[in-house]
Amino acid sequence: MVACAANSDVEEDSESGESDLKKKIKPTGGNGAFELVKPTWSTTGAIGQYAFDNRDIAIASRTEKVPGTYLLQTRSNGFDGNQTMGQTFDSIVIKAGAVVPRTVTGLRVRYDQPLTLGGSQYAMQPLPSGSLGYLAPTGSWAKRAEGAFMLVAPGKVKITNAVDAAPTELTLDEGKLNEVVLPTAKASVQVDAYDAAYPTPTSCSAPVLVSGGQSTPVRDQAGNAIPTAVIPHGARATAAVQAYGMSKSIPTAAGQTHSFLLNRLEVDDVEVNAAGGGTQYVKGVFNVEYKDAGGVYRPLVCGNFATHTGIDLLDGSYRVTSRATSASGVVTHVEEISFP
Repeated sequence: MVACAANSDVEEDSESGESDLKKKIKPTGGNGAFELVKPTWSTTGAIGQYAFDNRDIAIASRTEKVPGTYLLQTRSNGFDGNQTMGQTFDSIVIKAGAVVPRTVTGLRVRYDQPLTLGGSQYAMQPLPSGSLGYLAPTGSWAKRAEGAFMLVAPGKVKITNAVDAAPTELTLDEGKLNEVVLPTAKASVQVDAYDAAYPTPTSCSAPVLVSGGQSTPVRDQAGNAIPTAVIPHGARATAAVQAYGMSKSIPTAAGQTHSFLLNRLEVDDVEVNAAGGGTQYVKGVFNVEYKDAGGVYRPLVCGNFATHTGIDLLDGSYRVTSRATSASGVVTHVEEISFP
């Protein structure tokens, strides 16, 4: 009986030990998901691409992921000679059984009316980090009513406009079509009547209206004044007329029209005495000098214009020297004029 009692005690101890060591684990798992939500405003025509976990993701789509931390980014894409920004959302935490949504964000940059002359470099730098985006001054975006339209990430962006004195910061709100409207001004050139019998010489470049690094002749091929130009405005923006080495510029004012005046100088052929009496007209050339602020006459950058032509000049005082060869030699005529 004692021996039996001893055996029973050993078995109870053994069962107790197994119970203390055995562990049972029931694994659970599951994916979460990320959804790129299409906004209420249309994305048609927008340039750009989103990438989730370094793979392109379409708008209004959902992708499953195991729980973890992921990044949603915009890829830097080129368009129309320009480039969108490369941006990164804050880290996105995916949990099992949950869907994390982010709504598409847009940015439109446009002028308050399409430009017809000039433009300005427009740079966009994501903060605190990311790759630079830019809009080139020569891009067609500046001449379109809808401007440049791109997909972006929410957050702060530092904006530098070449015609403004200092950069500014813009906060892009998620899910919204954020818009930047740039101001414009206008410039016109008033010119005297054009006589086709006295055409503008083609030996030199004719006067031009200049804005934003671009220029256009002040007259069309028929001699008519060009239409009023829509130009960029900014703290450093100017409009200017350049004529044969002379230049006049005006700071622009938003919404205002700035006018320039050019005066027409027409020079006849040179009248010379004929050998048998009377006079005759002889083809020749003429040169023009302008009087500077110190009263000194200085030559235009172009010269030896053919006579019986005309040129457009800014207000000021000028000295015109005409020369032609007659039967008895070179004939010279000098005359001083002023505009207005």
